[in-house]
Amino acid sequence: IPIAFLIIETLKSYGTFGNTLGNIGYSLAPFTNIISSYSLIGTSGITIIIVLTNLLIIKIIKKPSNKRHWATLLIVSSILFFGNGNTQTSPNKSLKATIIHTHINQIKKISKSNWKYLEKTYLNLIQKSPESFIILPESIIPSYIEETLFFNTLNNISNSENKSILFGTHLKKQDDIFNGSILLSNNQTYYYFKERLMPFGEFLPFRGLLNPLIPKELAFNDFTAGKNNAPISINNISIHQKICLEGIYPITGRAPDLVIIMANNAWFNKSSASKKLNQFAQAHAAEIGRPTVISSNFGTSIIINHQGVISKKSTNNTHEQLTDTLLIPTSKTIYS
Repeated sequence: IPIAFLIIETLKSYGTFGNTLGNIGYSLAPFTNIISSYSLIGTSGITIIIVLTNLLIIKIIKKPSNKRHWATLLIVSSILFFGNGNTQTSPNKSLKATIIHTHINQIKKISKSNWKYLEKTYLNLIQKSPESFIILPESIIPSYIEETLFFNTLNNISNSENKSILFGTHLKKQDDIFNGSILLSNNQTYYYFKERLMPFGEFLPFRGLLNPLIPKELAFNDFTAGKNNAPISINNISIHQKICLEGIYPITGRAPDLVIIMANNAWFNKSSASKKLNQFAQAHAAEIGRPTVISSNFGTSIIINHQGVISKKSTNNTHEQLTDTLLIPTSKTIYS
């Protein structure tokens, strides 16, 4: 039965409509301060342990006098507390960063008449940021920022004040449009093109079939999925970027020093979407043993240490800055 659960969860997480939402292994992510086995057995292993534990509890309820079931339950459940997630490691790298959290209603954000106000808000938060590496949320203004005077202002601040500024934006490349991000750093411009798109939100599956059924006022153009994004680094710290939905999927391949997730949870208003994204990020951070930050509009922005524990968290009803020194440990897990 535990293997069957794992197979089902694995299959439902792949493909165009693949989604890790509801996978059992993420349920203990808020307790990474005591559950240290994510770094040893990962979310898949956690799923197996949880299912086994529940099966054993059922057997014990049916036959409480069976000592073998009690012993097996003790052994299986104890695995949750083994791993290097809670060990203190001396970092050989660190990076100071400011994560900007905003609280802007989506209706207000998509209204072009409000964009000048949004620009002033972002500039004010950037100029007040105490650190030289500044991270903003996904699509801070839903347009092609690179084509605006606002972009020139951001570029001037980056160059004149020696700041590295990372922000989400829409991007154009020939005839393709992308959801992505721009990093302004050291007089250079670096791009990230979102690779995993949200069905029905960023592209319409089966467009040939569904397009005639969609009212014109609800029609939208598809984003293009990015491919082969070049790696980036700040002060020799390798960075892996994720945008919104990408944050629910684990890191594949060699783990970076730092994971950055940019999100716009205003689409989901006051739902549990932000809380769930935080859980995914905690589990993945604990798996690879590397810090992760989420810069979000609406919901919460957080800083997660290499153990998967939230070290700083924003409130969800105001603009805010989270500043911290991100420590990258020398040790690795089997997932990094």
